[in-house]
Amino acid sequence: MLWFRTALIWGCLGLLFPLSQMAFAGTISLAGVADGSSAYYEHFSDGFIQVDLYDPPPRETQQRFHSISNPATEYGSLTYDGYPNDANFHLGSITYDETALVGGTGSAPITAVSLGIGADPADPTYININRWSPTTTVNAFSGTVSFLSGVPTGIYLNATATLDFTAFAVPVSAPGTFTVNGSYFDGDFDSGDVLGAGTSFVWDVHGNISAVPEPSSLAILGGAVVCLLVFAGCRARAGKHAAVRPVGFRGPRFFGSQFSFRFRNP
Repeated sequence: MLWFRTALIWGCLGLLFPLSQMAFAGTISLAGVADGSSAYYEHFSDGFIQVDLYDPPPRETQQRFHSISNPATEYGSLTYDGYPNDANFHLGSITYDETALVGGTGSAPITAVSLGIGADPADPTYININRWSPTTTVNAFSGTVSFLSGVPTGIYLNATATLDFTAFAVPVSAPGTFTVNGSYFDGDFDSGDVLGAGTSFVWDVHGNISAVPEPSSLAILGGAVVCLLVFAGCRARAGKHAAVRPVGFRGPRFFGSQFSFRFRNP
């Protein structure tokens, strides 16, 4: 049992150490499913790509460029796919402070936002929209996450951000907003006329977040408490067994002889 108690102690310390290094914070992924009408527009070339506008067979898994003035017209490379992951978007994550939650219920302020419209900021190889590979910079944000008994019931986020990229050797910035209301996200970004009249680049993404919170500090604390309770139980059982262990008593020597006896604790 000694090896088990030693391993348990180190396990508890492993859970408690992160708590000494961070505030009570949790993270929710901004992964979700975009509405079919989510689209990207290039007005200078009269083109757009849309989540639910697929090519006919044999390219039925690809979303290629369509003409804005005549959506039935497609153009561009036959191998191009505007949405490699279709409607499944990985838009980043939010971090919240759960200190003010009482019994896991209440509103937790959002303390950080990581956002990627073109690709997942944590994994740039995961492409949401396959055009120009813009970098998303969050300029300002505010919001809260609502909880009921430890379960998130809604995200309420308002953020301003900018998409920066290079198009035809010209640096382009597309400012805009990104909001989440409950579970519904909405992002709108427009570069304005950067290459001449009517040459704006526009991102319009909207859909529903699948809120799956990652392990928070409260969950880690709960695990550490359980760990310590198990350790305390082991100590109690060890003490009980020690209480009934035979105890010996050796008396003093008298004339070259020594008496002794053994008894059990009650």
